[in-house]
Amino acid sequence: MIEGLSQGLGGGVIVLLAAVVTVAAFVQGTSGLGFALIVAPVVGLVDPGLLPVFLLASMIPLNLYVAWRERRSIDVRGARWISAARLAATPLGLVLLWAVPALTDTATGVGGPQPGRV
Repeated sequence: MIEGLSQGLGGGVIVLLAAVVTVAAFVQGTSGLGFALIVAPVVGLVDPGLLPVFLLASMIPLNLYVAWRERRSIDVRGARWISAARLAATPLGLVLLWAVPALTDTATGVGGPQPGRV
């Protein structure tokens, strides 16, 4: 379960997150970018345990709407190529992340040991 949800979020926090997601969706819909730039910092301040799941899950409805709205303009051939490349490269990327834990970025801690984890 998501750490923040197991502790329970108050009604005011949920209203705040809903308002931020609404504003971010408007910005993303009008400019084409900005959803994550608006939502991630607010969610990180409210409850860092919700990242990245909340951010990614809240983007799904907007992405589905945009795909439906622009369905006649979608480059199906290009989408097939990029999807095939993503599916082929993702396992390789996961293997690399798993196999090379010694290469740790000290700023983010990616790849190295994490306190409290075995």
